Amino acid sequence: MVARKTGLTKARINELTLNDSAKLRAQELYLIAKAIGADPCEVLNKLYSHLSLQSTA
Repeated sequence: MVARKTGLTKARINELTLNDSAKLRAQELYLIAKAIGADPCEVLNKLYSHLSLQSTA
């Protein structure tokens, strides 16, 4: 269902789901979030809120 709504292949959805080293593209995140009825910004925050900028001392 998500693959059909987003236009992503089932293979790509499986790769993102099963492979921890798979890189999620911004456009994929956006499309997947929209397909499942979620706010793309909230999904982005859930996935990447642990990241922080390096200090430039």
